[in-house]
Amino acid sequence: MGTSIRFSVGVCAHNEGTQPDGSSRLRVWLQHWKPLTEEIILILHDCHDDSEAIAAEFDVRPINVQISGLLEAVLWETPRYANPETWHIRTGGIDEFMSAEALHALSGVLTENDGLRLCWISRRNFCEGVDISQLLGPDWQLDLMRPRPLPIKFKGGIHSYPEIAAHASQVGMIDPQVAQIEHRRSFAEIVRCNRARNGFSSPAQLQMQEQFIARTRELLRANGKEVEE
Repeated sequence: MGTSIRFSVGVCAHNEGTQPDGSSRLRVWLQHWKPLTEEIILILHDCHDDSEAIAAEFDVRPINVQISGLLEAVLWETPRYANPETWHIRTGGIDEFMSAEALHALSGVLTENDGLRLCWISRRNFCEGVDISQLLGPDWQLDLMRPRPLPIKFKGGIHSYPEIAAHASQVGMIDPQVAQIEHRRSFAEIVRCNRARNGFSSPAQLQMQEQFIARTRELLRANGKEVEE
């Protein structure tokens, strides 16, 4: 891996195996992260496709779960299964990536700040290859942590952060110039993911989601990208 810090990475996925066109976002995610990390924690929830077989191609043994409550709560479960000797990168989906160069730089920061146990790290958001970060503003996530004892407690709902269960001196912020997570999505995926929450979102949340979809469409068209829902 070329870094002095040992990294693990985790994700929660639902039916991201082989699609009708032969593609698989899960396979792309595994191909990216496998050579960069020591361990991959893959939680498959309510899957009925070939995701498990794809995971086996990369010697990854997934954890299969059924969700009876909020998906967000499951998204925060991957650190519980990670090697406690690693720094765990909790990706929010299989559309999140980090370059080998960023991981190497991140390793240097963590080595110099040995007392840290939990870090905020920023995401740079892309849609159809266009940087849409201006629509979202600063996007900081609690996605980098030592797994045990887990320095977070999740008690919230959709679009909510967990509670920090660590001393202030153990919490850091990674300079975006050092390392960021790249959130790469298609417009169709943005529409699908936002509207999948319609059944349990408040009117205010529904309005926010539709405004984000509309503004994303406008920005893409301004950059020469014609998209349809």
